[in-house]
Amino acid sequence: MNNTAFDWQIDEFMVYCRSKRLREKTIASFEQSLRLFERWCREQLAVEAVCGFSYSVVMESSDDSLAEK
Repeated sequence: MNNTAFDWQIDEFMVYCRSKRLREKTIASFEQSLRLFERWCREQLAVEAVCGFSYSVVMESSDDSLAEK
C-alpha cells in the first residue's frame, strides 16, 4: 500500500487512540473499518486524500452503490 495522505491520517488517528489507552481490540476494529473506507473512497470516488470529499459526496455515492445491487 502506498503512503497517501489518507494513510497518514489513519495512522495519526491510531496513535491518538493508543494515547487514549483504548483497548487493542477496539483500535484494531477502528483501523480495519477505516482501511476499508479508504479503499472504498479510492475505488468508488477516486479520492486519495481526506480533504478530497465531503459528507454529502460520500452519502450520494453510497446511495448509488446500494441502488446498483
